[in-house]
Amino acid sequence: MTAYFGLKDICKLKAGETLVVSGAAGSVGAIACQLGKAMGAKVYGIAGSDDKCEWLEKELGVDKAINYKSATYQEDIKVFGYYDCFFDNVGGEMLDLMLTRMNVGARIALCGAISQYSQSFRFLMFTAVANLSFFMKTLVKPKVCATTSA
Repeated sequence: MTAYFGLKDICKLKAGETLVVSGAAGSVGAIACQLGKAMGAKVYGIAGSDDKCEWLEKELGVDKAINYKSATYQEDIKVFGYYDCFFDNVGGEMLDLMLTRMNVGARIALCGAISQYSQSFRFLMFTAVANLSFFMKTLVKPKVCATTSA
């Protein structure tokens, strides 16, 4: 249900779009990958081992899977190009990186924060504010309105 509504209601994924799924070999991520393929999207997965990446490609049929523990991960991720929908199960530094790989009009389903499970509440709040600040500065161009008083 989580993967379905994340892709249908939040991302509004359409055939031909590019979907990236973090935590792709987990229970929700694997379903998101399969649903994305069934919906006609080009699907890329991010997982934590070469075995998981192989399983995603051979068994689930994702177009490409990347091991985030690879020394070349930040370069490898560029094979995805820019995406239309990001189904995020991880958060943290992975979300930070993926915010730089968005197409105009891209959507993100924030499903989980696996990377933050062992962090303190203060650190989590700092990260959330930093991510929101980055998003607002780079992706949302606020209108400046001048007002006059009589």
